[in-house]
This record gives sequence, structure tokens and C-alpha cells, in this order.
Amino acid sequence: MKKQLLFIISLCLTIISQAQTPTPPSVGNGTAGNPYQISSLDNLSWLSEDTTRWNNYYIQVADIDASETSSWNNGQGWMPMGYATGPTDYSGFSGTYNGKGHVISNLYINRPSSYCTGFFGFTFYATIDSLGLTNVNIIGGDESVGALVAMAYNTNISHCYSTGAVTGISGVGGLIGNAFNYSNVQNCHSSCDVSCSDDKAGGLMGKNESNVRDCYATGHVTCTGSQDGDGQVGGLIGKNMAEVKTSYATGVVSGCAQVGGLVGDNNGEDETSPVIDSCYATGDVSSIGSMEWGNIGGLVGTNHSATIMNSYATGNVNCHNSCTQVGGLCGLNETSTINNCYAKGNVVGGGSLGGLVGQNTTTGNINNSYSRGNVTGQSNNVGGLVGRNTTLIDYCYSTGTAFSYGCYGGLSGSNEEAGTITNCFWDITTSGLSSGCGYDAATTFNVVGKTTNEMKTQSTFTDSGFDFVGETTNGTEDIWKIDNNINNGYPSLYWQNSTNGINDIHINNNEGLSIYPNPASNYVNIKLENTSNSNLTLKIYNIMGLLVKSETIAKGQQQINISDLNNGAYLLEIKSNCCTKAQKLIIRK
Repeated sequence: MKKQLLFIISLCLTIISQAQTPTPPSVGNGTAGNPYQISSLDNLSWLSEDTTRWNNYYIQVADIDASETSSWNNGQGWMPMGYATGPTDYSGFSGTYNGKGHVISNLYINRPSSYCTGFFGFTFYATIDSLGLTNVNIIGGDESVGALVAMAYNTNISHCYSTGAVTGISGVGGLIGNAFNYSNVQNCHSSCDVSCSDDKAGGLMGKNESNVRDCYATGHVTCTGSQDGDGQVGGLIGKNMAEVKTSYATGVVSGCAQVGGLVGDNNGEDETSPVIDSCYATGDVSSIGSMEWGNIGGLVGTNHSATIMNSYATGNVNCHNSCTQVGGLCGLNETSTINNCYAKGNVVGGGSLGGLVGQNTTTGNINNSYSRGNVTGQSNNVGGLVGRNTTLIDYCYSTGTAFSYGCYGGLSGSNEEAGTITNCFWDITTSGLSSGCGYDAATTFNVVGKTTNEMKTQSTFTDSGFDFVGETTNGTEDIWKIDNNINNGYPSLYWQNSTNGINDIHINNNEGLSIYPNPASNYVNIKLENTSNSNLTLKIYNIMGLLVKSETIAKGQQQINISDLNNGAYLLEIKSNCCTKAQKLIIRK
């Protein structure tokens, strides 16, 4: 009897310790001048339980451990703040939540049959800033799943991040499920592993209709899909319908169709004009389905009525033997523009494979771009740069080899009746191919094979109209350059540096270098020790590896004005005669 009583008492104490105890914040009144101060999980529970509290101002003043949520609501965990089940059935968080750099750790949600699953389920004209969600374990259902926000409507989200795992059926993102209607997402990142069973999955966001700036994702993204061609899986964003700038993804990405290292489907279907500008992806990309057409790309799977510019991909791209429309940068470029881009990964698949683009069609055009990877196919239309072309390609080159059991060529697999390829080259030495095109039925095919030495000679290209830095005969845009330290001496794009991007730089030599504050806003202090040089060279690179600031400084402690630089991630590098020291710098204003 005594043992039973002790067991009951112990069980009751356990239940009490795991129960939610909503507690109002002890400081603040919810106004902009005096926001509520959230300092505990009980404060968060208080905030979540009443919709009338969702239009106030909040700041988080301490890190919060949300481990207890694993036992809340009969094992379903945290109840998301906000919901939207239809055009007239919704209630969202419409206030301001500033995490002040603090984190909420170990948040647990297990609601596989629910809509809008995340810390915030639905936000409506809200602002969320400087909040981290670490080691999340979130399982949601259909229509938007994200660690921070499941569905964001006209919401500003900045300086937020997440780690852990996020799983759902569709619209699944490591940080945000779906951002739309003039939302803005800036300076955010996620390392969550993301998985979905239907469509629209991304390392940062599942579906995007907002402006995205200076964001990145490093988690792996997997979507098993429904084998109907609507996979839309990306290392950063699954389906994009807006502008994405200066952002990148590094995770491995796999899905059935429309799969990209950065974006699965870059789509202007609703008369939008999606743009991917100054972005990159480095993870390997693969198709895990059985679709005959895949639209698989190192950066973007499908580019439809959209633009990709000043961007690159370096991951390998793999698809099964019957898969088509696969490219090192983009799988399908349809009624779209690709300009000032390159790809370096190897490409393997069935047909319509290219080192840069698998298929370029329906008024699509490719300009001032190149590819360096090898392409191996099983059927027709396999090329070093483009697999199948029915429209326009100009001022491009390729160096990799191409092979297939169907038609293949050094630059293009096929150039069909409406196709026009002009002012292009392929390396006959590295490709081992004497033919630039496997099947040419068009009237215009101006492609020339050159040796490696000729491919590394500027006049080869300027004689054909390429606009290079330092010459004005072919224009003043300065699109191309040749530098022996960049791209192995082949022509490179004007924005390329000796590195591919700051994420690719392994910083092993920063001993004796201190930068503070970090993040910084208008000024950063630099303290440099253990160097004998009186004058040193300071350089700051953006995430693309593009030099944005350079000046000479003296050794010791210096204050550098960075007010002219935008928010984002940078690499700060200091060079002396003997060595180079570098550290990553975050600018946040």
C-alpha cells in the first residue's frame, strides 16, 4: 500500500512538473515603448494561449529551454501561435517579437495531421527579429511547416535562424514554410535537415513569394514526392516566385522532380518575375524518383518565366538513366534568361543533359556563361554546355567532356530548327571531342573548338565579340576577364574572385586577429597582433567572394567604417608580407 501511494505521489509530481503554467511577464505592457519582456517558457505559454495578446510588442530577455514541450498536449507538443485553414478562417500573430539575439531551444511539435505547424503557425502583418530556434524537432502536416513560422503573410523576418529537424507533407522549410503577400526575409539562416513526402521543400523555405536577401541554408533536404512532377525541392527554397539575392545553400538535395541546389522551381506562373541574383549552391543534387523528365539542376531545377544572373553552382548533379532535362546549373530554362553564370559540377542522367543547362527552350536565352563539368548520358541531346537547344545561346563556352549513346557534342547535344547558337567555344583538348554539336538542324550554329592554350588566350574571345575588362571595342560592361589565379586561367566573369564564395573559405589562420563587435553595424574594431608589418592591406568580401571594400591600415588596433555596407555576411581579410588572416564578419544594422 505504501509503495502504491509513493508511486501515485511520484506520478502526480511528474505531471505537475510537465504541466504548462502560463505566467504573464513581470515587466512591460505590450506597447512599442514598453514591450512585454519574455524570460521563460511559462511566459511563452501565456502568450500563446490567448489570441488577443498576438498584436502586442514583445522582446525576449533570456535564453529559453523548451524541452518540456515534448510532454505538452498529450504528446503533440507546442501549440503554434496562429492558424489559417481557409480564406476566412484564420487568426494570426500580428505583433512584433524581437528575440534580442536570444534562443529558444529544444522546441517540440508532433502534429502530422495539422496545418501551419511551427513556433508561429500563422503571422499576419507581423515583425519578427533576432530570434534563434535551436535543436527543434518539428513534425507537421500539409500546407506549411517551418521551425520559426509556418505561414507568413506580409511579415518582416530578419536576423533569425534555426537548427534541428523539420518534417512535413508539403510546404516545408527549415525556418519558414511559406512567405507571401509582400513579406520580407533578410539575414536569416537554417541548418535544419528538412524532409517532406509530397512537394515544396527547402532548407530555408518551402514556398516563397517574398523578397529574400542575404540568407543561407546548410541542412540536407529530401522529398520523396508523389511521382507526378511537382516535387519542387531546393537547398534554400522549394518553389520561388519572387526575388532572391546574395543568398546560398550548401546542403545535399534530393527529390523526384524540379530539384535544385538552391531553388527547385523558379517560377513566374502568376505574372510575377522571379529573379535569382548573386547566389550560389555547392551541395550535390540528385533525383530519387522514376520520372522520365526530371528538371534537375545544380542551382535551379526549373527556370520558367524567370531570370538567373551572376550566380553559380559547383555540386554534382545525378539522375537515373531515363531522366531528362538535367544541368549543372539549371535543368530546364523555359521562356527565361540565364546571364553571367557558371557551373562546375559533373552531370549524369538520361537525355537532354548539359554542363550548364539541360534544355533551353521557348524563347529562353543563355548569355555570357560557361560550364566546366563533365556530362554523361544514356540517350539523345547531351552537350558540354547545353543538352537540347531550341532558342538562343550567345557568348558562352564549355571545357568538360560529353558522352552519350545518342547524339552528343562538345558544346550542345542538339541545336534544333529554331535554335541559334553564336559566338561560342568548346575546349577540344579537355573534352576530347571534335564536334561541337551532336545534331544540328538549325540555320545558325557559330561554335568553334579551340585548344586549351587558345581557350586561355583573351584574343580568342575578344575577336568573337566577348566584352572583356580593359577593352572597349566590344562594349563597356566589362563582363569577362582572364586571371591565372581564377578559374584555372580560363575566362571568368567580372564578379568572380579567386574564391567561389565566403562559405568555401576554410579559415585556418586567424590567430592574433580579433574583430569586435561581431555582429557590427557602422564600425568594426580590429585588433591585430604578432605581425611585423607597419602597413597592412584590409579587404572585405561579400558572400559571393566579390571585393566590396579595400584599404591600407596600420598594425595594432584600428576602427573601420562599414556604414557603406549592407546587412549580411562578409569575409574580413588582412594581408601582410608573410601571411593572411581572415575572419567572418556579420553586419547588422
